[in-house]
Amino acid sequence: MSSSSSSNPLSAAARRILIVEDDPSLLKMYGSALQGAGYRTHHVREGEAVAAACAQFRPHLMILDIRLAGRLDGFDVLAQLRAENKEVFVIVLTGEGAEESIVAGLGLGADNYLVKPISRSQLAARVTAQLGRTPGGQVVTPSGVYRYRALELDLDAGALRRGSKLVPLSQTERGLLADLL
Repeated sequence: MSSSSSSNPLSAAARRILIVEDDPSLLKMYGSALQGAGYRTHHVREGEAVAAACAQFRPHLMILDIRLAGRLDGFDVLAQLRAENKEVFVIVLTGEGAEESIVAGLGLGADNYLVKPISRSQLAARVTAQLGRTPGGQVVTPSGVYRYRALELDLDAGALRRGSKLVPLSQTERGLLADLL
């Protein structure tokens, strides 16, 4: 498969998710759900370990609990992360559902704030939806022309061609087909 553009978004398998959670059972469930959706995961259980994990693993997205073992809580981690690296998406996933906590988390730069419990499928869907957006909130639209055997997918024109037959596609269909191809 070839593409005429190098600006296509990364596939799920190339996306790295850092999970920051101190509950071993939740850590296992989140990791399993995200790996099942095709993501690469890494985890840490303490706020103090996040900076080193980010430097080594270079995540595209972080799942962050507020209550963590150690000196740094999730708010501290988020503030430190935003001061150093604004390119990582952060989804706060915590039992802290008070309005003050939600406002504080979003105010510190979280891209989303979810209150536990959450299902495996909803977590994977939220991560996928977040990674389909740029840090400015715009939807990432792949571009270029993909060719596979007799098929040609022109993402800029929004069409699929098989030989001389042209099939119009919606933005969602283009994105899904580009990922599949």
